[in-house]
Amino acid sequence: MDETFAHSGVWALAIIMIVIASWLFYRYIAPKTWREWAGAGLVQAFIIALYAEMYGFPLTIYLLVRVVSPGVV
Repeated sequence: MDETFAHSGVWALAIIMIVIASWLFYRYIAPKTWREWAGAGLVQAFIIALYAEMYGFPLTIYLLVRVVSPGVV
């Protein structure tokens, strides 16, 4: 595999972590009323943003820099 794209499997890890965290959240702290569901949506958005930024965004910037400017080491 090319060295430039060696770290591209991290998006799968981000998706797996989002699914696991969401499952645990909804399994053990299940919302009952519509107000609780609204709050749960905020928590879900936070979980997705957390793992996407932690694993996905830095990886995307890293790959874009490597592809756009191939002369830079």
